[in-house]
Amino acid sequence: MVNSKKKIVMSSLIVITIVTLLIVSNIWFHNFLNPPQEGYLILSDDIVVHSSAENALKRNPNRQPSHVDHLNIFYPLDGEGDEFGSFGLLAWSGLSREAFNEAVDLSGYYNGDIRLDTPQDFITVGVGNESIYDFDFILKVFYNYEEVRFKVLGNEEYDSEFIFTLPTNNDALIPIKLYSGLEINQLRNKLTIAIFMKSDLHAMEVEELARISGGMALNFELSYGGYDALSLTPSDIEILPLEGLLGGFGINDEFNPPANRNSIRRPPNPLQVRAGEEVELGFIVNAHSLISYYVTIIGDPDFTPETVESFVIISMLDWHQIPMSGNPYLFFYAEEERDVGQHGRFTTIAPNEPGFYEFSAIIIPNPTHPQSLSNFVPLEIAQRFTIEVIEY
Repeated sequence: MVNSKKKIVMSSLIVITIVTLLIVSNIWFHNFLNPPQEGYLILSDDIVVHSSAENALKRNPNRQPSHVDHLNIFYPLDGEGDEFGSFGLLAWSGLSREAFNEAVDLSGYYNGDIRLDTPQDFITVGVGNESIYDFDFILKVFYNYEEVRFKVLGNEEYDSEFIFTLPTNNDALIPIKLYSGLEINQLRNKLTIAIFMKSDLHAMEVEELARISGGMALNFELSYGGYDALSLTPSDIEILPLEGLLGGFGINDEFNPPANRNSIRRPPNPLQVRAGEEVELGFIVNAHSLISYYVTIIGDPDFTPETVESFVIISMLDWHQIPMSGNPYLFFYAEEERDVGQHGRFTTIAPNEPGFYEFSAIIIPNPTHPQSLSNFVPLEIAQRFTIEVIEY
């Protein structure tokens, strides 16, 4: 049904859209993605998390996959799925696979440049699942680094998320329209698109979710004929150098990380806070490590990523963007000394409603630079963790 030469999402020409999710045992992977119905979730031979009585898995009822059969977005891939599992992400203007061909330059590559006549023209988001298991995904979209509502073709309402189950060995081609309130401008706008798996579960209950980002994100450039660069104002927060720390990007509750440690400490899971209070979190980023990460992910020894000069960090709680020290996101410049990491703090306000909330964050390098093959790379996603909000 689908010509292998046109497997857009998983194309070998676009190696940056392919990422290996996990390499784990068949038993753990199958039961994690497809919990048995008898009331418990088996994670491995020696770990059992009960989903009944006092030890119930606290699933988020608002994060169950939608019934999307009427949208006709799924297309089988050629061949059979990979038992270890991988998924890919891509987006382009238009409504078909053929429309993607028009976005590919003469060398056969695509750098994520999306050109539309209006903000409400269709963009197709392609998600590929080459594993032998079904995945539940949540789709998120950010316009100039702020969460934006969008509408999937076939749905009547705009929403800030789209949750779906992607069957094994299938592509999902998801045509979306951005919010009708967006207007034409002369900027090279940025469109950040991300997918995350298992949004109905909490990392505090499934340890493996806390060890992985469980998602993929790409930064695209969206223009309507204009060529003005996007301008961002640096956030009013203190950013300090941190020598000797390895690792690319992480967020936790640590404010003064030691310089002699070789990894980013994982946050408490859950991190307990009081309803409505101001919560302070710390972040660590290392431009040099991020560049190494991009080269490793892409897998091309000839690939040379551009020098990282600045960053944007987007944070989400319960899969919705949250303010960071009074800003919708953090923007700051990288240390000139590339081997030196940076750390800083930001504050946000805890929800008023007690419960369990997933925290996730994305970091975007050079968020105002023009789109090119040297910066169209999978974005690093911080390890997710659970915040438990208790009554004040």
